[in-house]
Amino acid sequence: MFGKCSSLNSIFPYCSIFSGNTCTSCLLGYYLAAGVCSPASSLCYTYDMKNGNCTNCYNGYTLSGPTCISSTATNANATNATTTNTTTTPNATITNTTITPNTTTTSNSSCSIGFYLNNNTGICTQVDPSCNTYNPNTGECLSCYTGSTLSGSICVFLSSIDPNCNTFSGLTCTDCYNGFFIGSSGLCTPANPICQNYSMTTGQCLSCHTGYELNGTTCVQLSTLVPDCSTFTGIICISCINGYYLNNGSCFPGNPLCSTYNMTGGSCLSCFQGYYLSGSNCLVINPLCKTVDVSGSCASCYQGYAVSGTTCIQLSLINPQCSTFNGLICTNCYNGFYIGSNGICTQVNYLCKTYSMFSG
Repeated sequence: MFGKCSSLNSIFPYCSIFSGNTCTSCLLGYYLAAGVCSPASSLCYTYDMKNGNCTNCYNGYTLSGPTCISSTATNANATNATTTNTTTTPNATITNTTITPNTTTTSNSSCSIGFYLNNNTGICTQVDPSCNTYNPNTGECLSCYTGSTLSGSICVFLSSIDPNCNTFSGLTCTDCYNGFFIGSSGLCTPANPICQNYSMTTGQCLSCHTGYELNGTTCVQLSTLVPDCSTFTGIICISCINGYYLNNGSCFPGNPLCSTYNMTGGSCLSCFQGYYLSGSNCLVINPLCKTVDVSGSCASCYQGYAVSGTTCIQLSLINPQCSTFNGLICTNCYNGFYIGSNGICTQVNYLCKTYSMFSG
């Protein structure tokens, strides 16, 4: 997210010149103290720009230390005013020894710098301090200090029009601060923070930050498009993370029984121990089989078992008294038994001391 930049004039409203973020000079009628512009006394004709102390006073006032005090009846903001020996207050004029506050005594009185003579009231009225030059008869601004622009007859702080604008042409913004573009309203509008570069006139993304990709005129997060993708070309997934295979641009989990599989189709190529490959899948091996053929049928069996069809059977269940087998055929019986005509070990007549192993 982009941070917001504030206009220096909104922070230092009466500053006329800046050096970086520091005010170095104030508007007329103000002095610089501790980096801030403060109003000078309106009784000072001239004053120290560093501390605001009066250095010269208007007619009717006398310098007393750093300030101006009334010495005769006069308009505090006027010169060449008519005076008497009567004590007055600032901005007052004597008429027949009667004090009439805030009026001038003559039509040709001139006001101090920063004031104009209001013909309706006859009072010296302060000019808008943001005016650089003004009409001395009406007080209307003719030009403005940096950071303000003329709107009709008044100066308007540009930051109040559009605080995110970097450059104005009159009252119109022509360039915004970084992170903003000129919207349809003419004001600076926040750009999508995901955009690395964007159009300054439409806000449309032109390029994206890492982890995002341009999809039309907006940036989309790649991990949300195909969550298990490891490599993209643009917004197209071309390979998946381990354990997943690619199919039509999407990643799918591989068969967990496959030790290897086709990365673009998911077909099993080989299986883990205990499973055999059947087509494109891995199937469990008969636990009685020692080995199996390609069809999953038992090819060999563990000791005590023999292949019978597609599986292994326990020999002791076929012929319990047989001691030696050749496949499923008994070739020798335990003592006291002979191989009968059916191939099964049969008990010998107990009266026989010796007997034939094949006939009894």
